[in-house]
Amino acid sequence: MNMDMKHTLLDFTKNFSFYEEKKMILDLTHLDNDCTGTIKEIKNCCDNFIAKFHSMGIRTGKIIKKVSGQKYSGPQIIRIDNLQIAIGYKMAKHILVEVEK
Repeated sequence: MNMDMKHTLLDFTKNFSFYEEKKMILDLTHLDNDCTGTIKEIKNCCDNFIAKFHSMGIRTGKIIKKVSGQKYSGPQIIRIDNLQIAIGYKMAKHILVEVEK
């Protein structure tokens, strides 16, 4: 491998790691309205809570859009697939979403 190829490969890996830094993970309550992301994790929930999420279509890997909601209280209105759902603030705190910065 010549020096030019090594330099190009090094630049590619730097750009790739820079790309990864542009993503961040927030809980659903901290997302801005009309923001779209991917559900990364449903944290600290009992089995009944997770079953309720799954029955609403809220699963890891799904694309989710926050339609509206306040950052510190009240229901959070989300859209998953073609379904619009209102969930409580405390339930929304358990949903971690990966979004672009």
